[in-house]
Amino acid sequence: MQRKFSVIVPAFNAADTIGTCLQSLLRQSYPVSEIIVVDDGSIDKTSQATSLYPVKVMRTSHAGASRARNLGFSQCSGDIVLFAEADGIYDDKYVENIIVHFSGPKVGAVLCPRFPILDGSISAKCMDALWRIRKERYSAGKLKPLAPHVFSRSAFTAIGGYDEALTTAEEWDMGLRLKAAGYEIRYAPNAFFLHREGDILELFATAFRSALSKVYYKGFKAGGFGAVKTPTYIKHKSLVPWRKLAAISAFGLTFVVSKFLAPQLTLILFSSAVIGVVLADSLLLLKTGWRVVGSKTFILALPWIGLVRNIISTVGIIVGVVMLVFSRIKKRLMV
Repeated sequence: MQRKFSVIVPAFNAADTIGTCLQSLLRQSYPVSEIIVVDDGSIDKTSQATSLYPVKVMRTSHAGASRARNLGFSQCSGDIVLFAEADGIYDDKYVENIIVHFSGPKVGAVLCPRFPILDGSISAKCMDALWRIRKERYSAGKLKPLAPHVFSRSAFTAIGGYDEALTTAEEWDMGLRLKAAGYEIRYAPNAFFLHREGDILELFATAFRSALSKVYYKGFKAGGFGAVKTPTYIKHKSLVPWRKLAAISAFGLTFVVSKFLAPQLTLILFSSAVIGVVLADSLLLLKTGWRVVGSKTFILALPWIGLVRNIISTVGIIVGVVMLVFSRIKKRLMV
């Protein structure tokens, strides 16, 4: 019996990209039952661009992707649902390669790889290399899938859909709640889509926002940071990036201690700390990347790019923890 497959596309000011996204979804080898575009209060020509295609369009005031996804889900009828990216371009066999993984009642979701549209930018090359390395690790079972975009209807309903308070890390949150409810998340290595990435500064900014939100992800809401309930890094201790924290902490400690040492010894300690930080999270990049990514010169640059991302991510973690502590203190004082 053929499974009914629905696609929800939340879109905010996506006039420049929604067309190519819908074209790729409409030419799938496995029949898609319906495509619902949720226009999340766009002020550009998203509605006009969407009207050129045989899809259902819902319009709502701007309230974020989580609410738009839930709204689209409430109107769809498929028993498998993909929440697509409005700036994504999906492989022709994307749905076909996903559907085979929903083979049991406890398979709640599927995670698929994405790759950047290679435009010659450094950030696109970085993300392409990182995603290829990540795909290799997922396929080998060394990474567990956690942030899916495709769900069974029953699993999505059981956990209550997306948390509409979140403006970031919502997919990550969905994965944690699925696992807590006893559902399995599978990885579909052959189902992929292309995605538009920002410049190198956006790459680093995303690293900061992601780290901050994963510590304090319940706080991204209109009511401010005081409404936090479950800081994920504290609840799910296995997800804390201890290697990054330890490496950066050692680097900071070395910097402080060096104030009391001779210049030559300071240089040695400083160089050792930098090398240690790079190696702490980059040996795997070199080991896997050398085999997966074609450009050997670029692979040698990845650890240093990773170093900057790690430092920025750690700053995000620290900021999140500080905000959490002050939030809790404020809450206690108000009681």
